[in-house]
Amino acid sequence: MSTIRSLIEESKDGEWGKEEYSEGLVKSRIIRGTDFDDVRTGNIENAPIRYIPQHKVDYKQLQANDLLLEVAGGSKNTPTGRSLLITDELVQQSDLPLLCASFCRFIRIKPTEADPEYIFWLLQYLYHSKLLMPYHTQHTGVARFQWTIFADTHELILPSPSNQHKIASVLSAYDDLIEANTRRIQALEESSQALYREWFVEFRFPGHEHVGLVESELGMIPQDWKVVDLENLTTKIGSGATPRGGKNSYKPHGISLIRSLNIYDFSFSEDQLAFIDEEQAKLLSNVEIEQYDVLLNITGASVARCCMTPSYLLPARVNQHVSIIRADKVNLNPMYLLYTINSEYNKQRLLILAQGGATREALTKSTIQSFKIILPPIDLQERFEEQFNDSAMRDNLNQQIRALREARDGLLPRLVSGEVDVSEVDVR
Repeated sequence: MSTIRSLIEESKDGEWGKEEYSEGLVKSRIIRGTDFDDVRTGNIENAPIRYIPQHKVDYKQLQANDLLLEVAGGSKNTPTGRSLLITDELVQQSDLPLLCASFCRFIRIKPTEADPEYIFWLLQYLYHSKLLMPYHTQHTGVARFQWTIFADTHELILPSPSNQHKIASVLSAYDDLIEANTRRIQALEESSQALYREWFVEFRFPGHEHVGLVESELGMIPQDWKVVDLENLTTKIGSGATPRGGKNSYKPHGISLIRSLNIYDFSFSEDQLAFIDEEQAKLLSNVEIEQYDVLLNITGASVARCCMTPSYLLPARVNQHVSIIRADKVNLNPMYLLYTINSEYNKQRLLILAQGGATREALTKSTIQSFKIILPPIDLQERFEEQFNDSAMRDNLNQQIRALREARDGLLPRLVSGEVDVSEVDVR
């Protein structure tokens, strides 16, 4: 048995730096705990860019095989202590120095003492099995992970170096498949966005040669297209509410409660997905999500992020930071609505409207209702969706990803505990 302290070559707190450049600062990409899920699948685009003093970049820049550990955040029922492995691919992918945020700590394992990838999976096991709960403390304000106590006292399971490598390889194979499917989803989104721009921004849709352009409130648009308020194209626009008891009412399983941290542009993150029981769900029955509802973040730093909920997560509710926009399918195709809200032009319009709030960035119900969009004929909207069958393909890939995660997470404790023998596994 060993403590993690005995395995560490180097360990330091993260940095947050400045929002704007000034002399002596280096443009860097900062990985927060909320970015772990995305970064793990190779997506670093949502990790914020900040400006860090040069000497701190030199001192704290991340390297391949570094581990990140979340040391602040979480909630009463969701402990801190999530972890992330920095791969060589991530380091090569970033054209900026990578650092972890101030609510995280990076750990550099001595390769002569343990396999860093195995230690990552061991930390994953400790987190998901709730074995890190004794090191989770929350008196007031932000919940914290008691790193020093954990590092000095918690005894780790360390198989032979050969078996450490084999266990890490088996589990990482699942992550490789998850990443491959994630990249397929990203490729689908990129091609769909390109088609949207071609048809509905550049107006080079099928038959455009025979359609003239006319002036509108939103600039020149094709003849017979319209500019319409969302209120007149939807059957529902409204946000949810915090369940009675707040975070203390969350359950390990039950009906999904979708929060702003689950919503990204075009993609849905199940990381930290909350659940409520039937009683709480009945109190929020007026904000039950239906298939093809568009979900829009309406407050905070993630305002205007927009996606659809995967159908396999239904039934579900939303909290007060998320608005449901339900298209009236007679005139508005839900997929066209999603891509319209997420288009560069409309995203900027929404962000400007959100900044008009008195205290913080926010989109009100009336602002969303009066938000004007360009409305093509419904048959062209439906033809756009048919070109790539986006919702069905996305759901299928997301279900594959979920099945792989469940299989990996089910195998993880059995491998780490030694229940599954890997001595005969051939890893090249």
